[in-house]
Amino acid sequence: MTSTAKFKSINKKLLFVFAACFVSQSVTAYFAYNFAAGYENMVFFPLLYFVVYLFLFNYKIGDTKYPVVTLFYIVMQFIRFVLLPPAIAVAGINCGVSYLHPTEESLGISVAIMVYEFIITAVFVYIFTKKRDGEKRKSIFAERDYYFWNSGNTAAYLIFIALSIIFFLFFGSRDYVNFFVMSANAEARVAAAEVGVLQNVAHQLLLIAVITLFIMILSYLKKRYDFSKRRSYVFFALVVSAFNIGLIIGESRAIILYSALCSILLMIAAFPEHKKTILSYIFVFAGVIIFLMTIYKTFYAFKYATYMDAINSGKIDSGSIASTLQIYFMGPEQTAISLDFAKLENPSAVQPIYDIIRSTPPFSFFVKDSMTTTSVMFNEWIYRGKQQSGYIIPSVGYGYIFFGIVFAPIIAILNIAISFLFEKLAQKARTAEFFYLFYYCAIRFSFFMFQNTPGIWVKVVIMLISGGLLYSIKTRNSEDIMLEYEMNSEMRE
Repeated sequence: MTSTAKFKSINKKLLFVFAACFVSQSVTAYFAYNFAAGYENMVFFPLLYFVVYLFLFNYKIGDTKYPVVTLFYIVMQFIRFVLLPPAIAVAGINCGVSYLHPTEESLGISVAIMVYEFIITAVFVYIFTKKRDGEKRKSIFAERDYYFWNSGNTAAYLIFIALSIIFFLFFGSRDYVNFFVMSANAEARVAAAEVGVLQNVAHQLLLIAVITLFIMILSYLKKRYDFSKRRSYVFFALVVSAFNIGLIIGESRAIILYSALCSILLMIAAFPEHKKTILSYIFVFAGVIIFLMTIYKTFYAFKYATYMDAINSGKIDSGSIASTLQIYFMGPEQTAISLDFAKLENPSAVQPIYDIIRSTPPFSFFVKDSMTTTSVMFNEWIYRGKQQSGYIIPSVGYGYIFFGIVFAPIIAILNIAISFLFEKLAQKARTAEFFYLFYYCAIRFSFFMFQNTPGIWVKVVIMLISGGLLYSIKTRNSEDIMLEYEMNSEMRE
Protein backbone atom coordinates (compact mmCIF):
# COMPACT_ATOMS: atom_id res chain seq x y z
CA MET A 1 0.00 0.00 0.00
CA THR A 2 1.39 3.42 -0.94
CA SER A 3 1.73 6.26 1.56
CA THR A 4 -1.11 8.09 -0.22
CA ALA A 5 -3.42 5.07 0.13
CA LYS A 6 -2.51 4.73 3.81
CA PHE A 7 -3.24 8.44 4.33
CA LYS A 8 -6.67 8.09 2.73
CA SER A 9 -7.43 5.00 4.85
CA ILE A 10 -6.42 6.82 8.03
CA ASN A 11 -8.51 9.84 7.06
CA LYS A 12 -11.58 7.65 6.56
CA LYS A 13 -11.20 6.13 10.01
CA LEU A 14 -10.54 9.52 11.56
CA LEU A 15 -13.60 10.93 9.82
CA PHE A 16 -15.75 8.11 11.19
CA VAL A 17 -14.41 8.61 14.72
CA PHE A 18 -14.93 12.36 14.47
CA ALA A 19 -18.52 11.94 13.22
CA ALA A 20 -19.35 9.42 15.95
CA CYS A 21 -17.81 11.57 18.69
CA PHE A 22 -19.53 14.69 17.35
CA VAL A 23 -22.96 13.03 17.40
CA SER A 24 -22.31 11.50 20.81
CA GLN A 25 -21.06 14.80 22.24
CA SER A 26 -24.05 16.69 20.82
CA VAL A 27 -26.60 14.24 22.22
CA THR A 28 -24.82 14.05 25.58
CA ALA A 29 -24.60 17.86 25.87
CA TYR A 30 -28.25 18.26 24.86
CA PHE A 31 -29.42 15.83 27.57
CA ALA A 32 -26.78 16.87 30.13
CA TYR A 33 -29.50 18.32 32.38
CA ASN A 34 -30.92 14.79 32.65
CA PHE A 35 -27.80 13.16 34.11
CA ALA A 36 -28.40 11.45 37.44
CA ALA A 37 -26.38 12.87 40.32
CA GLY A 38 -22.74 11.79 40.11
CA TYR A 39 -22.68 11.21 36.36
CA GLU A 40 -22.46 14.87 35.29
CA ASN A 41 -18.79 14.87 34.27
CA MET A 42 -19.44 12.17 31.67
CA VAL A 43 -20.55 15.01 29.42
CA PHE A 44 -16.90 15.38 28.32
CA PHE A 45 -16.24 11.69 27.58
CA PRO A 46 -16.80 11.80 23.77
CA LEU A 47 -14.53 14.83 23.38
CA LEU A 48 -11.85 13.13 25.47
CA TYR A 49 -12.03 9.99 23.34
CA PHE A 50 -11.58 11.95 20.12
CA VAL A 51 -8.57 13.85 21.46
CA VAL A 52 -6.89 10.65 22.69
CA TYR A 53 -7.65 8.85 19.41
CA LEU A 54 -6.37 11.78 17.33
CA PHE A 55 -3.01 12.00 19.09
CA LEU A 56 -2.35 8.36 19.96
CA PHE A 57 -4.26 6.04 17.61
CA ASN A 58 -4.61 7.86 14.31
CA TYR A 59 -2.53 5.32 12.40
CA LYS A 60 -2.97 2.02 10.57
CA ILE A 61 -3.74 -0.59 13.23
CA GLY A 62 -2.29 -3.37 11.07
CA ASP A 63 1.14 -1.73 11.35
CA THR A 64 1.25 -2.06 15.15
CA LYS A 65 3.09 -4.77 17.05
CA TYR A 66 -0.15 -6.13 18.48
CA PRO A 67 -2.98 -5.25 16.07
CA VAL A 68 -5.67 -7.51 17.54
CA VAL A 69 -5.28 -6.28 21.13
CA THR A 70 -4.90 -2.66 19.97
CA LEU A 71 -8.11 -2.87 17.94
CA PHE A 72 -9.96 -4.36 20.90
CA TYR A 73 -8.69 -1.58 23.15
CA ILE A 74 -9.86 1.13 20.75
CA VAL A 75 -13.29 -0.48 20.29
CA MET A 76 -13.86 -1.16 23.99
CA GLN A 77 -12.99 2.41 24.94
CA PHE A 78 -15.19 3.65 22.08
CA ILE A 79 -18.14 1.85 23.65
CA ARG A 80 -17.35 3.19 27.13
CA PHE A 81 -16.53 6.80 26.19
CA VAL A 82 -18.62 7.41 23.06
CA LEU A 83 -21.69 5.15 23.22
CA LEU A 84 -22.22 5.01 26.98
CA PRO A 85 -22.44 8.78 27.83
CA PRO A 86 -25.46 9.63 25.62
CA ALA A 87 -27.20 6.41 26.72
CA ILE A 88 -26.78 7.39 30.39
CA ALA A 89 -27.75 11.00 29.73
CA VAL A 90 -30.97 10.05 27.92
CA ALA A 91 -31.90 7.43 30.54
CA GLY A 92 -31.42 9.84 33.45
CA ILE A 93 -32.15 8.31 36.86
CA ASN A 94 -33.06 5.01 35.16
CA CYS A 95 -29.54 4.48 33.77
CA GLY A 96 -28.61 1.74 36.24
CA VAL A 97 -29.87 -1.41 37.89
CA SER A 98 -32.85 -0.72 40.15
CA TYR A 99 -31.53 -2.55 43.22
CA LEU A 100 -28.03 -1.06 43.07
CA HIS A 101 -27.75 2.24 44.89
CA PRO A 102 -24.21 3.64 44.67
CA THR A 103 -23.58 6.88 46.52
CA GLU A 104 -23.26 10.13 44.61
CA GLU A 105 -19.72 10.55 45.92
CA SER A 106 -18.68 7.11 44.66
CA LEU A 107 -20.22 7.78 41.25
CA GLY A 108 -18.25 11.02 40.98
CA ILE A 109 -15.01 9.25 41.92
CA SER A 110 -15.72 6.39 39.51
CA VAL A 111 -16.18 8.81 36.59
CA ALA A 112 -12.90 10.53 37.48
CA ILE A 113 -10.85 7.34 37.79
CA MET A 114 -12.32 5.98 34.55
CA VAL A 115 -10.85 9.05 32.83
CA TYR A 116 -7.55 8.55 34.64
CA GLU A 117 -7.48 4.87 33.65
CA PHE A 118 -8.25 5.76 30.02
CA ILE A 119 -5.38 8.24 29.73
CA ILE A 120 -2.82 6.00 31.46
CA THR A 121 -3.75 2.86 29.52
CA ALA A 122 -3.92 4.73 26.20
CA VAL A 123 -0.35 5.95 26.67
CA PHE A 124 0.70 2.42 27.70
CA VAL A 125 -0.88 0.86 24.59
CA TYR A 126 0.64 3.52 22.33
CA ILE A 127 4.16 3.05 23.73
CA PHE A 128 4.15 -0.73 23.58
CA THR A 129 2.42 -1.22 20.22
CA LYS A 130 3.83 1.53 17.99
CA LYS A 131 6.56 0.15 15.78
CA ARG A 132 9.84 1.96 15.41
CA ASP A 133 10.76 3.52 12.09
CA GLY A 134 12.03 0.85 9.71
CA GLU A 135 10.86 -2.04 11.91
CA LYS A 136 9.21 -4.79 9.88
CA ARG A 137 6.77 -7.39 11.14
CA LYS A 138 4.94 -10.21 9.43
CA SER A 139 1.24 -9.56 8.91
CA ILE A 140 -1.15 -11.62 11.04
CA PHE A 141 -2.78 -12.65 7.75
CA ALA A 142 0.50 -13.83 6.21
CA GLU A 143 0.44 -17.29 4.65
CA ARG A 144 2.13 -19.97 6.79
CA ASP A 145 4.48 -22.75 5.79
CA TYR A 146 3.74 -26.46 5.33
CA TYR A 147 4.92 -27.37 8.86
CA PHE A 148 2.41 -24.91 10.36
CA TRP A 149 -0.51 -26.87 8.90
CA ASN A 150 0.74 -30.44 9.13
CA SER A 151 2.58 -30.90 12.41
CA GLY A 152 -0.34 -32.16 14.50
CA ASN A 153 -0.70 -35.69 15.85
CA THR A 154 -3.74 -36.90 13.90
CA ALA A 155 -4.12 -40.18 15.77
CA ALA A 156 -3.96 -38.51 19.19
CA TYR A 157 -6.43 -35.86 18.05
CA LEU A 158 -8.96 -38.38 16.79
CA ILE A 159 -8.73 -40.42 20.00
CA PHE A 160 -9.17 -37.26 22.07
CA ILE A 161 -12.19 -36.13 20.00
CA ALA A 162 -13.87 -39.54 20.35
CA LEU A 163 -13.23 -39.75 24.10
CA SER A 164 -14.40 -36.14 24.62
CA ILE A 165 -17.70 -36.83 22.85
CA ILE A 166 -18.24 -40.00 24.89
CA PHE A 167 -17.38 -38.17 28.12
CA PHE A 168 -19.83 -35.40 27.22
CA LEU A 169 -22.61 -37.89 26.44
CA PHE A 170 -22.17 -39.48 29.88
CA PHE A 171 -21.42 -36.47 32.05
CA GLY A 172 -22.28 -33.31 30.09
CA SER A 173 -25.48 -31.31 30.34
CA ARG A 174 -27.50 -31.51 27.13
CA ASP A 175 -29.55 -28.51 28.27
CA TYR A 176 -26.40 -26.40 28.72
CA VAL A 177 -24.88 -27.00 25.27
CA ASN A 178 -26.47 -26.03 21.96
CA PHE A 179 -25.49 -25.61 18.32
CA PHE A 180 -26.38 -22.47 16.30
CA VAL A 181 -29.49 -21.46 18.27
CA MET A 182 -30.82 -21.79 21.81
CA SER A 183 -34.21 -23.44 22.08
CA ALA A 184 -37.28 -21.32 22.71
CA ASN A 185 -40.22 -22.80 24.59
CA ALA A 186 -37.83 -24.66 26.91
CA GLU A 187 -38.68 -25.93 30.37
CA ALA A 188 -36.17 -23.59 32.00
CA ARG A 189 -33.52 -21.02 31.19
CA VAL A 190 -30.13 -22.44 30.18
CA ALA A 191 -28.34 -20.34 32.81
CA ALA A 192 -30.51 -21.94 35.51
CA ALA A 193 -29.25 -25.44 34.71
CA GLU A 194 -27.29 -27.14 37.49
CA VAL A 195 -23.68 -27.53 36.35
CA GLY A 196 -21.18 -29.48 38.46
CA VAL A 197 -17.43 -30.04 38.17
CA LEU A 198 -17.71 -33.11 35.92
CA GLN A 199 -20.14 -31.29 33.64
CA ASN A 200 -17.82 -28.30 33.35
CA VAL A 201 -14.96 -30.66 32.45
CA ALA A 202 -17.16 -32.34 29.84
CA HIS A 203 -18.10 -28.99 28.29
CA GLN A 204 -14.46 -27.84 28.17
CA LEU A 205 -13.33 -31.09 26.56
CA LEU A 206 -16.11 -30.78 23.98
CA LEU A 207 -15.00 -27.22 23.20
CA ILE A 208 -11.39 -28.34 22.64
CA ALA A 209 -12.59 -31.30 20.58
CA VAL A 210 -14.65 -29.09 18.25
CA ILE A 211 -11.75 -26.64 17.85
CA THR A 212 -9.33 -29.49 17.13
CA LEU A 213 -11.64 -31.06 14.57
CA PHE A 214 -12.00 -27.69 12.84
CA ILE A 215 -8.22 -27.21 12.65
CA MET A 216 -7.68 -30.78 11.38
CA ILE A 217 -10.25 -30.42 8.58
CA LEU A 218 -9.04 -26.93 7.69
CA SER A 219 -5.43 -28.19 7.44
CA TYR A 220 -6.56 -30.98 5.09
CA LEU A 221 -8.60 -28.59 2.93
CA LYS A 222 -5.66 -26.20 2.84
CA LYS A 223 -3.44 -29.00 1.50
CA ARG A 224 -6.00 -29.92 -1.16
CA TYR A 225 -6.49 -26.27 -2.11
CA ASP A 226 -2.76 -25.73 -2.59
CA PHE A 227 -2.74 -28.67 -4.98
CA SER A 228 -5.78 -27.72 -7.10
CA LYS A 229 -6.68 -24.07 -6.26
CA ARG A 230 -10.39 -25.01 -6.36
CA ARG A 231 -12.69 -22.55 -4.58
CA SER A 232 -14.88 -25.41 -3.39
CA TYR A 233 -12.31 -26.16 -0.67
CA VAL A 234 -12.71 -22.62 0.66
CA PHE A 235 -16.48 -23.12 0.73
CA PHE A 236 -16.10 -26.43 2.61
CA ALA A 237 -13.80 -24.72 5.08
CA LEU A 238 -16.42 -22.04 5.71
CA VAL A 239 -19.03 -24.72 6.38
CA VAL A 240 -16.72 -26.41 8.87
CA SER A 241 -16.01 -23.07 10.55
CA ALA A 242 -19.76 -22.65 11.07
CA PHE A 243 -19.82 -25.72 13.34
CA ASN A 244 -16.83 -24.41 15.27
CA ILE A 245 -18.43 -20.99 15.73
CA GLY A 246 -21.91 -22.39 16.34
CA LEU A 247 -21.05 -24.28 19.54
CA ILE A 248 -22.97 -22.51 22.33
CA ILE A 249 -22.01 -23.31 25.92
CA GLY A 250 -24.38 -21.85 28.49
CA GLU A 251 -25.50 -18.36 27.50
CA SER A 252 -22.05 -16.98 26.70
CA ARG A 253 -22.04 -14.84 23.57
CA ALA A 254 -18.37 -14.10 24.14
CA ILE A 255 -17.38 -17.68 23.19
CA ILE A 256 -19.04 -17.15 19.80
CA LEU A 257 -16.96 -14.01 19.34
CA TYR A 258 -13.68 -15.73 20.29
CA SER A 259 -14.39 -18.64 17.96
CA ALA A 260 -15.39 -16.38 15.08
CA LEU A 261 -12.32 -14.15 15.30
CA CYS A 262 -9.90 -17.07 15.73
CA SER A 263 -11.54 -18.83 12.77
CA ILE A 264 -11.14 -15.68 10.68
CA LEU A 265 -7.46 -15.34 11.54
CA LEU A 266 -6.69 -18.99 10.84
CA MET A 267 -8.76 -19.22 7.65
CA ILE A 268 -7.25 -16.09 6.14
CA ALA A 269 -3.82 -17.53 6.91
CA ALA A 270 -4.94 -20.61 4.93
CA PHE A 271 -6.66 -18.77 2.06
CA PRO A 272 -5.31 -15.17 2.01
CA GLU A 273 -6.67 -14.47 -1.47
CA HIS A 274 -10.22 -15.08 -0.20
CA LYS A 275 -9.97 -12.69 2.73
CA LYS A 276 -13.10 -10.65 1.88
CA THR A 277 -15.27 -13.76 1.43
CA ILE A 278 -14.10 -15.22 4.73
CA LEU A 279 -14.65 -11.96 6.64
CA SER A 280 -18.13 -11.33 5.24
CA TYR A 281 -19.36 -14.91 5.69
CA ILE A 282 -18.12 -15.41 9.25
CA PHE A 283 -19.11 -11.95 10.50
CA VAL A 284 -22.66 -12.40 9.19
CA PHE A 285 -22.97 -15.93 10.53
CA ALA A 286 -21.55 -15.10 13.98
CA GLY A 287 -23.61 -11.89 14.07
CA VAL A 288 -26.85 -13.81 13.52
CA ILE A 289 -26.02 -16.27 16.33
CA ILE A 290 -25.11 -13.47 18.75
CA PHE A 291 -28.27 -11.56 17.79
CA LEU A 292 -30.47 -14.58 18.50
CA MET A 293 -28.68 -15.20 21.81
CA THR A 294 -29.25 -11.56 22.73
CA ILE A 295 -32.98 -11.99 22.06
CA TYR A 296 -32.93 -15.15 24.18
CA LYS A 297 -31.32 -13.34 27.14
CA THR A 298 -33.08 -9.98 26.78
CA PHE A 299 -36.61 -11.17 26.02
CA TYR A 300 -36.52 -14.53 27.85
CA ALA A 301 -37.23 -16.55 24.70
CA PHE A 302 -37.27 -19.80 26.69
CA LYS A 303 -40.69 -18.73 28.03
CA TYR A 304 -42.26 -18.38 24.57
CA ALA A 305 -43.10 -20.66 21.68
CA THR A 306 -40.90 -18.77 19.21
CA TYR A 307 -38.31 -16.00 19.19
CA MET A 308 -40.78 -13.70 17.42
CA ASP A 309 -43.29 -14.19 20.23
CA ALA A 310 -40.58 -13.22 22.72
CA ILE A 311 -39.76 -10.04 20.78
CA ASN A 312 -43.42 -9.05 20.49
CA SER A 313 -43.95 -9.56 24.22
CA GLY A 314 -40.85 -7.69 25.33
CA LYS A 315 -39.81 -4.05 25.38
CA ILE A 316 -36.60 -2.07 25.27
CA ASP A 317 -36.27 1.42 26.73
CA SER A 318 -33.42 3.87 27.27
CA GLY A 319 -32.95 2.68 30.84
CA SER A 320 -32.44 -0.96 29.90
CA ILE A 321 -29.96 0.00 27.16
CA ALA A 322 -27.92 2.18 29.52
CA SER A 323 -27.90 -0.36 32.36
CA THR A 324 -26.91 -3.19 29.99
CA LEU A 325 -24.00 -1.16 28.61
CA GLN A 326 -22.89 -0.37 32.16
CA ILE A 327 -23.01 -4.02 33.22
CA TYR A 328 -21.16 -5.45 30.23
CA PHE A 329 -18.64 -2.67 29.64
CA MET A 330 -17.90 -1.65 33.23
CA GLY A 331 -19.65 1.71 33.45
CA PRO A 332 -19.52 4.16 36.39
CA GLU A 333 -22.21 2.32 38.35
CA GLN A 334 -20.20 -0.92 38.40
CA THR A 335 -17.11 0.93 39.60
CA ALA A 336 -19.04 3.01 42.17
CA ILE A 337 -20.62 -0.09 43.70
CA SER A 338 -17.18 -1.67 44.09
CA LEU A 339 -15.96 1.49 45.87
CA ASP A 340 -18.93 1.43 48.26
CA PHE A 341 -18.24 -2.26 48.89
CA ALA A 342 -14.61 -1.49 49.79
CA LYS A 343 -15.61 1.28 52.22
CA LEU A 344 -18.06 -0.93 54.10
CA GLU A 345 -16.32 -4.33 53.95
CA ASN A 346 -12.65 -3.24 53.89
CA PRO A 347 -11.21 -6.38 52.20
CA SER A 348 -7.77 -7.59 53.30
CA ALA A 349 -4.61 -6.49 51.48
CA VAL A 350 -3.73 -10.14 50.78
CA GLN A 351 -6.98 -10.67 48.84
CA PRO A 352 -5.43 -10.04 45.36
CA ILE A 353 -2.80 -12.74 45.96
CA TYR A 354 -5.41 -15.23 47.12
CA ASP A 355 -7.71 -14.29 44.20
CA ILE A 356 -4.99 -15.14 41.68
CA ILE A 357 -4.00 -18.42 43.38
CA ARG A 358 -7.68 -19.39 43.69
CA SER A 359 -8.07 -18.69 39.95
CA THR A 360 -5.08 -20.82 38.89
CA PRO A 361 -5.76 -24.54 38.50
CA PRO A 362 -4.46 -26.85 39.91
CA PHE A 363 -3.17 -24.62 42.76
CA SER A 364 -6.74 -23.47 43.40
CA PHE A 365 -7.62 -26.89 44.88
CA PHE A 366 -5.05 -26.49 47.66
CA VAL A 367 -6.39 -23.15 48.88
CA LYS A 368 -10.08 -23.67 48.14
CA ASP A 369 -11.34 -23.26 51.71
CA SER A 370 -8.62 -20.94 53.03
CA MET A 371 -10.41 -17.64 52.37
CA THR A 372 -13.27 -16.14 50.41
CA THR A 373 -12.47 -14.55 47.04
CA THR A 374 -13.13 -10.85 46.56
CA SER A 375 -15.68 -11.66 43.86
CA VAL A 376 -17.71 -13.88 46.20
CA MET A 377 -17.53 -11.26 48.99
CA PHE A 378 -18.64 -8.59 46.53
CA ASN A 379 -21.67 -10.53 45.29
CA GLU A 380 -22.70 -11.69 48.76
CA TRP A 381 -22.60 -8.03 49.79
CA ILE A 382 -24.77 -7.00 46.80
CA TYR A 383 -27.27 -9.86 47.20
CA ARG A 384 -27.17 -9.84 51.03
CA GLY A 385 -25.77 -13.36 51.22
CA LYS A 386 -28.28 -14.94 48.81
CA GLN A 387 -25.95 -15.24 45.78
CA GLN A 388 -22.19 -15.61 45.25
CA SER A 389 -21.88 -14.61 41.59
CA GLY A 390 -23.47 -12.28 39.05
CA TYR A 391 -21.60 -8.97 39.19
CA ILE A 392 -17.99 -8.31 38.23
CA ILE A 393 -15.62 -5.81 39.83
CA PRO A 394 -14.17 -3.51 37.13
CA SER A 395 -10.41 -3.32 36.69
CA VAL A 396 -10.19 0.28 37.90
CA GLY A 397 -12.43 -0.47 40.88
CA TYR A 398 -10.31 -3.49 41.84
CA GLY A 399 -7.14 -1.41 41.45
CA TYR A 400 -8.59 1.44 43.52
CA ILE A 401 -9.66 -0.91 46.32
CA PHE A 402 -6.26 -2.57 46.80
CA PHE A 403 -3.69 -0.11 45.42
CA GLY A 404 -5.25 3.32 45.90
CA ILE A 405 -6.18 6.02 43.42
CA VAL A 406 -2.66 6.56 42.03
CA PHE A 407 -2.27 2.91 41.03
CA ALA A 408 -5.95 2.31 40.17
CA PRO A 409 -5.16 1.67 36.45
CA ILE A 410 -2.62 -1.06 37.28
CA ILE A 411 -5.12 -3.92 36.82
CA ALA A 412 -6.15 -2.75 33.34
CA ILE A 413 -2.46 -2.37 32.44
CA LEU A 414 -1.82 -5.92 33.69
CA ASN A 415 -4.71 -7.25 31.58
CA ILE A 416 -3.46 -5.43 28.49
CA ALA A 417 0.12 -6.64 29.07
CA ILE A 418 -1.08 -10.25 29.36
CA SER A 419 -3.10 -9.76 26.15
CA PHE A 420 0.07 -8.49 24.42
CA LEU A 421 1.95 -11.56 25.64
CA PHE A 422 -0.62 -13.97 24.21
CA GLU A 423 -0.74 -12.14 20.89
CA LYS A 424 3.06 -12.24 20.70
CA LEU A 425 2.98 -16.00 21.37
CA ALA A 426 0.33 -16.39 18.65
CA GLN A 427 2.45 -14.43 16.16
CA LYS A 428 5.42 -16.71 16.86
CA ALA A 429 3.40 -19.95 16.93
CA ARG A 430 4.85 -22.63 14.64
CA THR A 431 1.63 -24.64 14.42
CA ALA A 432 -2.00 -23.89 13.55
CA GLU A 433 -3.12 -25.37 16.88
CA PHE A 434 -1.07 -23.04 19.05
CA PHE A 435 -1.81 -20.10 16.73
CA TYR A 436 -5.53 -20.62 17.41
CA LEU A 437 -5.04 -21.34 21.13
CA PHE A 438 -2.91 -18.25 21.87
CA TYR A 439 -5.14 -15.94 19.84
CA TYR A 440 -8.15 -17.37 21.68
CA CYS A 441 -6.50 -16.40 24.99
CA ALA A 442 -5.43 -12.98 23.67
CA ILE A 443 -8.95 -12.19 22.46
CA ARG A 444 -10.52 -13.40 25.69
CA PHE A 445 -8.25 -11.18 27.80
CA SER A 446 -8.76 -8.24 25.40
CA PHE A 447 -12.53 -8.51 25.48
CA PHE A 448 -12.53 -8.36 29.28
CA MET A 449 -9.53 -6.07 29.74
CA PHE A 450 -11.54 -3.68 31.94
CA GLN A 451 -12.60 -6.38 34.39
CA ASN A 452 -10.55 -7.65 37.34
CA THR A 453 -7.75 -10.04 36.37
CA PRO A 454 -8.65 -13.14 38.47
CA GLY A 455 -12.06 -13.44 36.81
CA ILE A 456 -10.48 -13.63 33.36
CA TRP A 457 -7.40 -15.61 34.34
CA VAL A 458 -9.17 -18.77 35.51
CA LYS A 459 -10.87 -19.41 32.14
CA VAL A 460 -7.67 -18.72 30.21
CA VAL A 461 -5.62 -21.12 32.37
CA ILE A 462 -8.20 -23.87 31.87
CA MET A 463 -8.02 -23.27 28.10
CA LEU A 464 -4.21 -23.37 28.12
CA ILE A 465 -4.07 -26.58 30.14
CA SER A 466 -6.74 -28.48 28.19
CA GLY A 467 -5.60 -27.35 24.75
CA GLY A 468 -1.88 -26.96 25.41
CA LEU A 469 -1.38 -30.51 26.69
CA LEU A 470 -3.12 -32.00 23.66
CA TYR A 471 -1.37 -29.83 21.10
CA SER A 472 2.06 -30.56 22.60
CA ILE A 473 1.81 -34.23 21.59
CA LYS A 474 4.08 -34.78 18.58
CA THR A 475 5.04 -37.91 16.62
CA ARG A 476 7.09 -36.41 13.80
CA ASN A 477 9.93 -33.91 13.81
CA SER A 478 10.08 -30.87 11.56
CA GLU A 479 12.62 -32.46 9.19
CA ASP A 480 10.26 -35.35 8.36
CA ILE A 481 7.37 -32.96 7.77
CA MET A 482 9.38 -30.72 5.45
CA LEU A 483 10.65 -33.79 3.58
CA GLU A 484 7.02 -34.77 3.01
CA TYR A 485 6.41 -31.25 1.68
CA GLU A 486 9.27 -31.53 -0.80
CA MET A 487 8.00 -34.90 -2.04
CA ASN A 488 4.49 -33.52 -2.54
CA SER A 489 5.90 -30.53 -4.40
CA GLU A 490 7.82 -32.79 -6.77
CA MET A 491 4.67 -34.86 -7.44
CA ARG A 492 2.76 -31.68 -8.32
CA GLU A 493 5.41 -30.68 -10.80
